[in-house]
Amino acid sequence: TGPWVEGAPGNGVGSWIGIDFGAEKKITKLAMFAGDWQSGDTWQRANRPKELEIRWSDQTTEIWTLSDEWKVQNFVPKAPKTTSTIRFKVNSLYSGTTFPDTAISEIVAYDDQPGATATVKDVKASSELPSDADGSYFAIQAVRDLI
Repeated sequence: TGPWVEGAPGNGVGSWIGIDFGAEKKITKLAMFAGDWQSGDTWQRANRPKELEIRWSDQTTEIWTLSDEWKVQNFVPKAPKTTSTIRFKVNSLYSGTTFPDTAISEIVAYDDQPGATATVKDVKASSELPSDADGSYFAIQAVRDLI
């Protein structure tokens, strides 16, 4: 699938994307492919999150400040966090050169179980632009050898 691109009026500040694990997981790290990773050109053209509010299922929050770089960015909670959901709300952004919407290509959650990545049951968002992806693109392909 292609990236999540919020589709609300405005630039994307206040929009959110949430993941539901379907059960509690002990999250040790998050990784994000911020922006539209389909190419370096599309990454520059779309808005990218600068600051995200991370809301855990117990309603506590942490702030994740990202750099404006085309690289995978990691967030490690203050302590491993047991949660069944995570909501990422865009508090501020880096402006793209062309498009008014904010994009996130991929979020990876790592837990304390063998295999390291937590299985996601469902994803919801405050809004979403209709996808025109042909199903052949995954952000991980763009950086397979970088992480």
